[in-house]
Amino acid sequence: MNKIETDPFVHIIHDDIDLPKNIINKTLELANTFENKKDVRTMCPIKKDAWYYNNIDYFNNIVDFGKEKLWNLYKKLYQLTSDLHYPNELMSPQKVVWIPTIAKVSPGLWHHSIHTDAPWKIMSTIYYITEKGTGTPLYNANKEFVKEIPWKKGRGYSFLPHKQSYHNYGNSLDEDRITLILNLTTLKYYKITEKI
Repeated sequence: MNKIETDPFVHIIHDDIDLPKNIINKTLELANTFENKKDVRTMCPIKKDAWYYNNIDYFNNIVDFGKEKLWNLYKKLYQLTSDLHYPNELMSPQKVVWIPTIAKVSPGLWHHSIHTDAPWKIMSTIYYITEKGTGTPLYNANKEFVKEIPWKKGRGYSFLPHKQSYHNYGNSLDEDRITLILNLTTLKYYKITEKI
């Protein structure tokens, strides 16, 4: 297991928790159907839209992977981040909701705003899917660049979004940047923050 890092905020890079090949292949297949240059699509089991139902087997495979491989990361990260995190209890894996998102960013495009992430996200795990890509810049509380999580195909990293977890993403290369994001939440918290 890779070491938990605290600069500029608590996160862990976990090259040793590999996504299964069937999830990688399906992620690429779906991303290649996206027409927009910067397209982010989410499979939400709470809203239960067509994108969720049309990809239910893929969604279930991701959830099974998250429960088996990523849940223990949440517990470790929470112990170090709870003082900075929005109010929450350490939950059981049966009570959480996994919400996967595929993000495709074409060359030259950036999510320009340095942000901390949506308030409903309890943990975010990002996997780099394509062979090449631009890493993820991390910033301190003053939004000053500190370091980048380097791109490596198959690399995953996790963090608990909170008021100081500043980052952004983009693509400085000549091919699409594709990531799979696995967000962790609860039904109650999602409904409060998303007002559904």
